[in-house]
Amino acid sequence: MKKFFLLLLSICFCAVMFAQSDGVNTTSNDTVVGDDGYICVNYETLPEFPGGQKEMFKYIQENLIYPKLALKQQIQGRSICQFIVEKDGSISHIQVVRSSGNKSLDRAAIRVIKTMPKWTPGRLQGKIVRTHYVIPVNFRIPNTEK
Repeated sequence: MKKFFLLLLSICFCAVMFAQSDGVNTTSNDTVVGDDGYICVNYETLPEFPGGQKEMFKYIQENLIYPKLALKQQIQGRSICQFIVEKDGSISHIQVVRSSGNKSLDRAAIRVIKTMPKWTPGRLQGKIVRTHYVIPVNFRIPNTEK
């Protein structure tokens, strides 16, 4: 009887947990509906930086400003950043989803993403959609030895 009661309690608990809503609705085509409109999370064409992914990482490398104090203290790391590529190709809602462990590195990662040129937006069923995108921004102290 105790096992049955524990099983029933577990099922009820799981049902309550999965019934909770965070204010975001998911539609049948896997797009997320928020207060500010649709944000596509399942698309047929990914958004693209001008020139492709290789050019994006080249852009980041060339435009990333390594914080002076972090450089002086030999701090390295990786900031994982998330943003939305809007329908017009602009970048919005930039945030660090996994910190490098150093706030100045995280701020530098956000700063370089803010300066990116407009992207080619993502598409779903032939329509241009707002799309989530996640990228790593690596901070490695350059090797000055030759």
